[in-house]
Amino acid sequence: MKTLWIRAAIAASSLVACGGPTPTADTGADAGALDAAPDGESDASVSADSALDAANDGSTAADAAPLAPAERATIVRKSDTCVSAPTDFGTYGAVTQYDRFEIANPAWVGGAPIAVQAFVPVGGAATHPVLFYAHPFGGNDWTRMRSMFEFWVSQDYVVVYAPYATSGASVCERYDTLWGGFSRAVDLLSARAGMDTTRVGFIGHSFGGGAVPWLATEAVRARGWGASGIFMMPNAPWYSYRMDAARWSALPASARLHVMVFDEDDLNDHRIAIEDQWTPFPRAKQWINLRSAMNGSCSQVADHLVPTTDSTLMDSVRLNGLDYWGVWRHSHALASCVLRADAAACAVIDGSNAALQTTMGTWRSDNTAVTAAQRSDAPSAPRPSSAYMFGVNRRALFPCEGRGM
Repeated sequence: MKTLWIRAAIAASSLVACGGPTPTADTGADAGALDAAPDGESDASVSADSALDAANDGSTAADAAPLAPAERATIVRKSDTCVSAPTDFGTYGAVTQYDRFEIANPAWVGGAPIAVQAFVPVGGAATHPVLFYAHPFGGNDWTRMRSMFEFWVSQDYVVVYAPYATSGASVCERYDTLWGGFSRAVDLLSARAGMDTTRVGFIGHSFGGGAVPWLATEAVRARGWGASGIFMMPNAPWYSYRMDAARWSALPASARLHVMVFDEDDLNDHRIAIEDQWTPFPRAKQWINLRSAMNGSCSQVADHLVPTTDSTLMDSVRLNGLDYWGVWRHSHALASCVLRADAAACAVIDGSNAALQTTMGTWRSDNTAVTAAQRSDAPSAPRPSSAYMFGVNRRALFPCEGRGM
């Protein structure tokens, strides 16, 4: 019943956003489009900056007046009542406050522009590695992911979130919007926020997960970011565009790919992640599949809605062990390994200790183990391509330059 409800909501949002299916149109928006449901879209439109001369590398001219934060906020530390909290990675860090900045994106295409959000730790080290987050299609309400962003900030990372249009833009224009937003945030805040762009990570979900490889390679090729460390963490990725062997080889030898998929995801075919990212990536890589689990009245469903830490849609997609043992713990360990050379973190990520890499904690009620994640060096999809809304062979319906989706 849950899957049917989700599919109905996705299809309805697709018809609203895209004007109905066309020969090259999406026949169902990403699960992130649920963020546009009537329970409260809080996309705040912001006026675009005055005309800017953008360099070929994506950098933008700095404004004369310094940018003031939209708020100073205190991190709210959350936990789940069903599953024990991690004790190594996936735990909150020492930073307790941050400044949130709203930044107009000069690269925006498609309707009223929505502000880029940058979350800057208050205190901590003088400089901070930077995590760039690419959201799922339709997921341009940053408040739905605030808890995850606050978790990363607590670990002393600057976090940048760049929304893109749900309608009125092509796939490639959305890629350019993401890149333009990330670049603009760095250009305006790098010195003030102590951004260390020699150490960067790109994390994305679904449509955003598909965009992660191009964004990461653009960061290296166009801006020289990631010289001291760079990683990619696509979650349940949609199709990837603008990638070829030359772009993959542009990544430094130390670059890592950490693909995370969800066992009950019936939207994005796991073969997309395998063919578009896992297979062509020539460096160190890991594949993690999160699985559903139940214990008494407690359940956590490993479907396309992971992670949805601040969802108000239904109780079953609120913060749970899939968030902080799955996405949070692995992103924390991955960032610590690649960007801070933490040997204990690398032991979690590299799979040398499979139990350490795949553990999902214990149930609070009886201290029994939660169903472990699965790791693989030769990943495969758990069901036929036809069982997914977006099968691996449907890419031609969504051309990069077409505005059908």
